Amino acid sequence: MRFSGVDGSPLGAFVVAGASPLDGPRGLTFGPNGDLFVVDGGSDAVYEYNGSTGIYVRTFAGPDEHLNNPTTLVFLSNNNLLVCSNTNAAVFEYEGSTGSFVRKFNDESSIEGAWGVAVGPSGNVFISCFPRFLRRAGL
Repeated sequence: MRFSGVDGSPLGAFVVAGASPLDGPRGLTFGPNGDLFVVDGGSDAVYEYNGSTGIYVRTFAGPDEHLNNPTTLVFLSNNNLLVCSNTNAAVFEYEGSTGSFVRKFNDESSIEGAWGVAVGPSGNVFISCFPRFLRRAGL
């Protein structure tokens, strides 16, 4: 759904139901190319939509052996995409234009139940973990 940034009034659906593989949308963000990227927990994938029309562009990342119950996503300053994968307690990095897997972003012991991710003004990455803590990882 789209809403007015001025008064919050509904502007209608941006991505039409049934027009893409979307099965359980969670997090969303606009990418450096202006398109909308949506992480989908139902299909363990990230989908890309035209940022002006909402038309489905492609499956950007996943489903793959990495994503398992993904929750949120954020673009880094190098235009690569980080995706939180809750069930396997990890954050994965994907190449920002192709969606190719780059690496597991966090070390093996640093997080449990990755739920949210954000990039701070200094470039550090903040990862919220369910049920109750926040981790910072440098780039």
